Amino acid sequence: MGCIHIGPVSLDCFIGVDTIEHRTKQTVKVTVILHCNLQSACQSDQIEDTVANPLILERIKAGVTKSSFHLIEALAQHIAKICLADNRVTAVDVTVEKPHALPDPVAVKIHRINTPTDTPTI
Repeated sequence: MGCIHIGPVSLDCFIGVDTIEHRTKQTVKVTVILHCNLQSACQSDQIEDTVANPLILERIKAGVTKSSFHLIEALAQHIAKICLADNRVTAVDVTVEKPHALPDPVAVKIHRINTPTDTPTI
């Protein structure tokens, strides 16, 4: 096992509980830690043997910049789902910071585990 770290990346999106906050996009900082098996990539030194972090980052950017959420918790969950769509990712840690929240910055960190959708019958 191992981890691939992405970020912090600054992204703009509509976020907040007040109508005023949804008038203009706000910057959030996103950090993602992908938990995955890196054994093959370590041995082969080939890009196809690892999780394509540039592809996941592009999916995160697209998913965040097109989103509108009230809470950073919901945004973090949305990002986690994007990451866990790659079955090679066994778990993900997502931190979303809203650095310009008033009066002080706020952040949330979540941990989600990739669970198989088909449970084998015994």
